[in-house]
Amino acid sequence: MGSESPLILGIDLGTSSIKVALVTHGPNPRVETSLSRDIGIIAGHSMSNFKLFYLPNEHTQDVGKIFQCLHLILSSIPQNLMSRVTAITVTGQMHGVVGWLGNHLAFLEKSKITKKKLDVNVSGGGCGKLITWMDRRCNKNFLDSLPNPYRSQKPFSGFGCATILWHFKNQPDEFSLAPMNVEQELEIFEKVAVLRKISVGSSQRPSLVDGNTVDNGISTQSISRSVSQSTLPHLNHPIQHAPWTCVGTIADFLVAGLASLKRPVMSPQMAMSWGYFDAENNCWDLNALNATGFNLSHLLPDIVPCGTEVGKLTFDWEGIPAGASVYVALGDLQCSVYPFLERQKDSNDVAACNISTSAQIAFKMPSNLGFTNGHVSPSSSSSSTINSVPPKNKSIFETLFESKRIDVWPFFKPGEKIVVAASMNGGNVIERFVKMLRFWCRQLGCPAVETSQVYEKLSHAASCHFNVNGSPLAPIQIASEIIVDPRLFGERYDQASSMEASGGSVTNIHPDDIFSLPAVYAAVCSGVVRNLVSMAPPELLIWANVKELYCMGGAMKRNPLLLEQLISEYSSVDVNCISEDKVIEACVGAALYTATVIEGSESC
Repeated sequence: MGSESPLILGIDLGTSSIKVALVTHGPNPRVETSLSRDIGIIAGHSMSNFKLFYLPNEHTQDVGKIFQCLHLILSSIPQNLMSRVTAITVTGQMHGVVGWLGNHLAFLEKSKITKKKLDVNVSGGGCGKLITWMDRRCNKNFLDSLPNPYRSQKPFSGFGCATILWHFKNQPDEFSLAPMNVEQELEIFEKVAVLRKISVGSSQRPSLVDGNTVDNGISTQSISRSVSQSTLPHLNHPIQHAPWTCVGTIADFLVAGLASLKRPVMSPQMAMSWGYFDAENNCWDLNALNATGFNLSHLLPDIVPCGTEVGKLTFDWEGIPAGASVYVALGDLQCSVYPFLERQKDSNDVAACNISTSAQIAFKMPSNLGFTNGHVSPSSSSSSTINSVPPKNKSIFETLFESKRIDVWPFFKPGEKIVVAASMNGGNVIERFVKMLRFWCRQLGCPAVETSQVYEKLSHAASCHFNVNGSPLAPIQIASEIIVDPRLFGERYDQASSMEASGGSVTNIHPDDIFSLPAVYAAVCSGVVRNLVSMAPPELLIWANVKELYCMGGAMKRNPLLLEQLISEYSSVDVNCISEDKVIEACVGAALYTATVIEGSESC
């Protein structure tokens, strides 16, 4: 194919940035262009001007601003490239929940026609805020009250199913408690629109939920709601919106808008990140969900395999002609590691480490081992004995799985799985440290220092290098013994620390340490890596016969000390940092996978 070959648009709606890439079709796809934009300024909390109304541990983002950020990126791509796009694939942050209304109420239809944009109808009450994976309103008591799963895994705080159930219990007007037909949905939408106008002008709006009345358990709820009980919103607080009748991740929401889907669809990768998903049968564990006393079957997305074309682009969008294929959204973790774990298709001796906002290590489940409900066993189709363990003894994998430090997630092919150690503490911890330094400088009246400059000065000083301006920070002269526990955001495997008592700690500080900022910074970086290694120790990689570890991620690029610590911790494997020109972002991974799907369908 020549220079005018068709292109695949890959989109990654991340927690802190949005990235896009254009990739060619064919057996040897190549990246034509890629762009990214930090959404830290554009997207934040959706009610940032009304902080009075935040609930404890709430973490949300403004969906409208995220879509505006995406528009700014796509509008900067030359039209001669966008006009060649024939397929769109989306990935993004997992676990989170967006609620919206069906019947074309979530998006501004006029913008599709006149602006060729996809504008969300936030102000009109068509969609809600993104409740992210960092939301921690589901405390330990609430999670303990959830039914034990039948053929799935119990969700953690920030997981979609847990978030929805928490709202059913504490904010029952947020999501629809029962199915609604088109007429009912439109009727409620119109009534709420009138009530919202009436409530405009109130100078002091009460909180949606009284902090003293939030119910932290769900076991007391044992009756299902009928349509008549749930169609009209309660009027005990100012009307915000009609109850959402559709839910999905932020990536699922974008897919639904592009293809004008009546019902949301979701891949097994995204569904697994919500909890209560039966990965073996690719369906929701409705038996466990129904045991909560609530009916979620009408609300949860339909599950389709990875690589499924769910529809066509229904309008000209950002220079892309209508009719382009739209594929089901994929998990950002799987897309980030896909190119590396697929590089050697006949070998499973590769792992990938990604340290960005959070941190993960992933590798393919050894092909000669079966996995059922947390237990591994030799596959009947293979006679290999990869680090076999006597049946009566637990392997390092089983020990870590039972302690919830690692998990097993769907990959791309049916039955294919990856083992994942996912920490909630990664680059976000170092970012908080840098923000703290800048805030202290402002409090002391010091000149402002850009964030990028702080990272540069700290990295150079901690690595015993002088920076280009003459080193205002002295390099480390002696090794520090400071120990940093970086778990500012808790960890999912430790519900107590994640829900009630999250927070890091600094110990083993000596008098001389307090004079060495680079030493403290180095200890923070070391703590981030050691925390991740505690979830995926070297013994786990040895168990899986991993020989090579590819390292990537924005935090890795800004903080080279992370790589040095990884090399030190994983001395039994070959640790390689992917150079910047070879880094594969999640948006590229999604597009590369879609290219293989298209090639496979064309060859049939």
